[in-house]
Amino acid sequence: MLNNYPYGYKELVVCEDIDQVRVVMEKYPPYLSIFSKLSYEERQTLDKAFYEEEVKRLCLAFEQQ
Repeated sequence: MLNNYPYGYKELVVCEDIDQVRVVMEKYPPYLSIFSKLSYEERQTLDKAFYEEEVKRLCLAFEQQ
């Protein structure tokens, strides 16, 4: 799912908090939808948002078989 390698990866390595991760990942359109679901007040975690996106993509892949 990480299609921003190597440039985005290099930026992510130096991130120290979720806000820095958000700034890096919002540069890449596939991740924009994930981060748009996460508000600053919301309790949903980043790993849960990625999990939900992965499940959605797996369901779409299964339906296309």
